[in-house]
Amino acid sequence: EAFMKLSGGYNFPGSNSGSDMHALTGWLPERIFFPEDQMNVRDFETPTERAWDRLHSASSYGDCLITTSMSKDISESEADKVGLVTGHAYAVLDAIRTQNG
Repeated sequence: EAFMKLSGGYNFPGSNSGSDMHALTGWLPERIFFPEDQMNVRDFETPTERAWDRLHSASSYGDCLITTSMSKDISESEADKVGLVTGHAYAVLDAIRTQNG
């Protein structure tokens, strides 16, 4: 949202939160791709538990800024179930472990 304000408003076709973060902070973003199949992780994908461990650890030390987005491939009803909008990026304010994982 900060990048949108600096860019003059919301009247443009879209952006990428990693590029926006780099423009605002100078940090080089890292993209994490989660595996489509947990039993067959491809070389460019990060196993879910490893990604969580890295994000949780870095977040707890204040060493990272995290954004996430919903795939446009997910149905609107599935996105509604988790309270998110497809194709929209979100800032992650905290990473916590719950009893459900």
